[in-house]
Amino acid sequence: MHDTKGFTLIELMFTLAIAGVLIAVAAPSFTQMVIKNRLNSVSSELADVSSISRSEAIKRNRTITFCRAEDATKAVCKDGTNWEFWIIKQNASSSSEDDVIRRGTINTYGGSIKVSTTNITNSRIDFATDGLARSGSALLSGAQIVVCTTNSIVDPIRQINLGAASQVTITSTTGTCL
Repeated sequence: MHDTKGFTLIELMFTLAIAGVLIAVAAPSFTQMVIKNRLNSVSSELADVSSISRSEAIKRNRTITFCRAEDATKAVCKDGTNWEFWIIKQNASSSSEDDVIRRGTINTYGGSIKVSTTNITNSRIDFATDGLARSGSALLSGAQIVVCTTNSIVDPIRQINLGAASQVTITSTTGTCL
């Protein structure tokens, strides 16, 4: 009698079939998890930038502006629908690079993530020396930075809610990303 070690062809095919079924079941869940992680990451980054802007206003004892920028190199706030770049600056009307405190790029993951604002004038938030957020001359009330994905997932929208007292909260909601 000859003793051989290893798998038979039938055992190997059965194992591959089971692995294929498991991968087919797990792949959509993994994709959903990756998309949700991207949404949460961008939302957290923008909430942090808002908090940094508020801290800078208090620390420097001057109005600090957090706004949408036209591109990665401009030092001017630009009104617009979709955010891809942002800046934190002092002296909001200046175009000098010296007035920029920080700048950043929003990772849109190939255009699948979109960022816009609600109830914020000119895509710009001004933090005064008292730490309160304003849009124009009015205290913020019901202002939001909306981060959404065009991918089909449950709760594809994250709303970064900015209150007058500069309290920042992030909520997940359903809807369509426009």
